[in-house]
Amino acid sequence: MCYDMYIMSRTVNIFIDLEETVINEWGKSPTFLPHCGRINTLLKLLNPRRVQIFSFAIHTPEEEQEFEVFIQADLEHRMGRIIDKVIPVRDMFAISVKAQRTHFLDFSDFLLTRGKEGAFHDWCHVNHAGETSVLIDDVVPNRTTIDHDTKTKIVTLNVTALNKGFWKE
Repeated sequence: MCYDMYIMSRTVNIFIDLEETVINEWGKSPTFLPHCGRINTLLKLLNPRRVQIFSFAIHTPEEEQEFEVFIQADLEHRMGRIIDKVIPVRDMFAISVKAQRTHFLDFSDFLLTRGKEGAFHDWCHVNHAGETSVLIDDVVPNRTTIDHDTKTKIVTLNVTALNKGFWKE
């Protein structure tokens, strides 16, 4: 896969997962993973419009504040970019309800039913129609989906593939 396909788009938004993507686990003293350097290189190549956190680890306002206090500054330094927004699970949940026109029993039902990839697709179709959005995560497949009606391009990249350098080919 070549990164040129992303650059051809006028607007590129990058979304980054937290656990097992840039940190080992959620907590007040996380260990940053080596993936950060490779993600930093990708950010320089793509020069995204926005960099956002899209993580199932952040559910509550308290967890958003924990991210801001204990992780954000170090992550921004490692990424060489400002984090523009943190998207908590409650916001993902609300968007998926709207996009899927369905009712989930609770957050667990939503997480199991939609999963990371489904939640990301819903988020992009509602909030970033006509744009290219890239999710870097440890659980998603390497996949590009194009909605030809709305000109929305959704890319999921597995962080382990970044480590293999597939995006340089």
